[in-house]
This record gives sequence, C-alpha cells and structure tokens, in this order.
Amino acid sequence: TYIHQSADGVLDLVSDTEIEINATTIDVNGALDLSGNAQLSGTVTVGADGSGTDVIFYSGTAGDNFTWDASEEKLTITGTNAATALDVADGNVTIADDLAVDGTSNLDNTDIDGTFAVDGTTISLDATTSFNIDNTNTSNGVTINTATSGGPISIGHTTSETTVNDNLVVTGDIDLAGSIDVDGTANLDAVDIDGAVQA
Repeated sequence: TYIHQSADGVLDLVSDTEIEINATTIDVNGALDLSGNAQLSGTVTVGADGSGTDVIFYSGTAGDNFTWDASEEKLTITGTNAATALDVADGNVTIADDLAVDGTSNLDNTDIDGTFAVDGTTISLDATTSFNIDNTNTSNGVTINTATSGGPISIGHTTSETTVNDNLVVTGDIDLAGSIDVDGTANLDAVDIDGAVQA
C-alpha cells in the first residue's frame, strides 16, 4: 500500500483492498473516471434545482442511448429499429399530460375512462368477433357523419342484411335498388312509385 507519482502529473493511491475516505463532504473538482463498478447507497442528485445537467446512458450498440436533456427538459430513448426500447415489466404508467405517438401503437387491451377523440386521414376499425357502439345517454344517442352535409354512408356488403330493431325515421328520400320488407307499419307521407307494386 503506497502513494507515488506514476507519471508526470499523475498521483497514484494504491491499496491491496480498499481506500476509505471519511468526511462530511468530499469535493472533487474535475472529471471523474470510474473503470470499475459503483455502488451508491444514498440519494443521487445530478445538477442543482434550476440548473440541471445532461445524463447519458450508452447501450451496447453504437448510436443507441438513454438521454436526459436538461435544457430541453426531455427524456429521449434512442434504440434499434424494430427492437423494444422501453419495457415496463410490471406496474402502471401514468401520464398527466398528452401522449403523442408518431408510429403505431399496439395495444392488447384498451380501457378509456375519459373522452376519446380520433382525428386522422384514414380510420379503420376491424373486429373478428363482435363490434358494438352504444351510448347510455338516450337524448344524445349515436350520430354518424353529421358534421358535413352530403357525405355518403355505406352500410353492409352486397349480400349483407341490415336490421333496424326499432323505429326508423327518414327525413330525406329513400332510393331502393332492391326490395324492402317491413313487418310492421310503414307510415309514408308521400309515395312516388315508378315501377310495379305487388300487395
């Protein structure tokens, strides 16, 4: 165990096992280079309140890292394309403000307790078992394509059957290319029949 100058401007503290420094405050002025493992048993603080410092964790792949940018107040994970960059093995993730996803979100199960708004160029909803749209508010109900006048609405395939389980109110015209089967009463204010009628 000894202290010596190994090179010009280099002072070595050499110990067989451990070098222990006991003090209330240890002030290191300069860059700190740790080649071995570091175990920190107390609180770790980087920078000061109002004057933070960037923190970078490098990965095993060049160009990939985990960076906290203090000036931008932003946490950035740069990973490998098609690889998982963030994996929460257990526990919940809570976001108080907005969540912006530029890519694709793959959600196995989605439970939305608040307002749900979708704005996009193309929106496709496909289900393999069942697809339900319900509104418990009997005053508002369900509206489809009411924002813009003249927008076409298509329901069903060429061989599909559309069922209206309750009353049907049509404020405009009905143009039927095929037949219509009414089990109940049809109240028609005006009827214009260009073809044959079979009663």
